[in-house]
Amino acid sequence: MRMRRIVLPVAALLLGSGLVVAVGLAQQQQQQDRVYWYVSAYQVSFDRVDSLTRLLRAHRLPVIEERKRMGTLLDERWLIHNYGDEYNVVRIGQFRTLTALVEDTTGQAAFRKVYPDSVQRAAISAAFNWVFAGAPHRDNIYREVRR
Repeated sequence: MRMRRIVLPVAALLLGSGLVVAVGLAQQQQQQDRVYWYVSAYQVSFDRVDSLTRLLRAHRLPVIEERKRMGTLLDERWLIHNYGDEYNVVRIGQFRTLTALVEDTTGQAAFRKVYPDSVQRAAISAAFNWVFAGAPHRDNIYREVRR
């Protein structure tokens, strides 16, 4: 009888602790399974879209690949609406966590690594700035729903 008084509370405590640990691990796994998308939509002047396309292919795609190798950015895509002129350019970046998205510093580091020459970086930046000059944009962060 005395042994039961000791064993039952200890068993209940161990079972309760196991449930707390299991719930914590499940929540951690759920956090790891989430993917965050940073979406920017731009209203680029239609006469600059071809220049943007060339700049993206020549200069942005290599930087995206370097950022992916660095591990924070999972993927980045650029979508261009060929016929519209209202929010016709969309940039989508995929991140593993919200913290990775908010605290990401790989953009400049990757840009410097791919283009070590500061004069070249300045020229590329100036070209992108010309394309986006005065272009209204919207930024949103979305969380992907997964099973």
